Amino acid sequence: MPLGTAAYDDDTDAFLGEVTQPGERVLLAKGGQGGRGNHAFRSPTLRAPDFAEPGQPGEKRWIRLELRLLADVCLVGPPQRR
Repeated sequence: MPLGTAAYDDDTDAFLGEVTQPGERVLLAKGGQGGRGNHAFRSPTLRAPDFAEPGQPGEKRWIRLELRLLADVCLVGPPQRR
């Protein structure tokens, strides 16, 4: 997420976190546990298995991201007339 981005739960409007420093991370939803793929079931006699174990699902939620913008305004002097 870019700097100044705030995250809210869209259903409950609960504040989840905000990125305020470069390189900062915020965990918004936990991922699931991956299952064993077909590589784990290979053997000398079964070199290319065509089955795998399913993993566990992760957390599901709707998230609203709000980008907080900071505008720098600088006036050097009055406008010139021609």
